[in-house]
Amino acid sequence: MLSKLRSKINLNHTDQKTGVYEVILLGYCSNEVASTHISRYILATKLINGIVLDCASGSCYGSSILRRKASFVVSADIGNDVLMWGKIVYKADCVRADAEHLPFRKQSFDSIVSIETIEHVKKFKTFSMALNIVLKKTEISLLALQINYITLHFLQNLIIPIIQRNIIWVSLSCF
Repeated sequence: MLSKLRSKINLNHTDQKTGVYEVILLGYCSNEVASTHISRYILATKLINGIVLDCASGSCYGSSILRRKASFVVSADIGNDVLMWGKIVYKADCVRADAEHLPFRKQSFDSIVSIETIEHVKKFKTFSMALNIVLKKTEISLLALQINYITLHFLQNLIIPIIQRNIIWVSLSCF
């Protein structure tokens, strides 16, 4: 069952322009890719607490890392197949959700982690506002993005003017 699901994930989540898989399946990617992504979640564990939203969680490997520190982690992603992988492999608590329109009550989460999501959202301001709605007012959200020339444009023209409340933008790699 997992091999069929893995094939479906690889087929459905491949960047059409570059041919690169957009979903990390540990054990099926290079050690370099795996260690880079795992290190981001390990950093996030140092900043989170309480009930955590892993927004755009993908295959949920990161949610399993966050569970080491959080009291509860909700893995949210738009892809049913990756969430199914997360439920089977990582026993994740999954919710299918669009990152720009989160289906949670106001101030539901103590912390939010969303790694390499901004490159995929269509409306950044809507995404940012959605996170602010579900994040408790006194807490911190961590969003990590991979900096390249495209996201550098976002930083200069879009992100910095929109940063709200207590969202921390962290660049975890450079071009």
